[in-house]
Amino acid sequence: MVANGSLWFSYGALLGNPTIMLPNVTAIVMGSAYCATFVKYRSPQASIAPHAAISGGLIAATVGATQLLPVLDDKELFTEGHPFRPDELALLAAFCNRVAF
Repeated sequence: MVANGSLWFSYGALLGNPTIMLPNVTAIVMGSAYCATFVKYRSPQASIAPHAAISGGLIAATVGATQLLPVLDDKELFTEGHPFRPDELALLAAFCNRVAF
């Protein structure tokens, strides 16, 4: 939930759309609370390392990609010649959501 919320938050930040960003802040906070509760009450045999590594990697890759991308206005962002389109990040977020569940 944290990774998915982070991906969608990044997508909203790329678009500059608070309607997408704000609900996903809730997903990040609630997902973090869920993860903290899970870690606190999990059985001693349960390992969270693979899940933490995958989620952390997705978040780091997404935040890194959004920081490296140039800031463009709406006309430049949605042109066909531009190498990155925000809908690609949305597809990545949807894919990660399917993989997570």
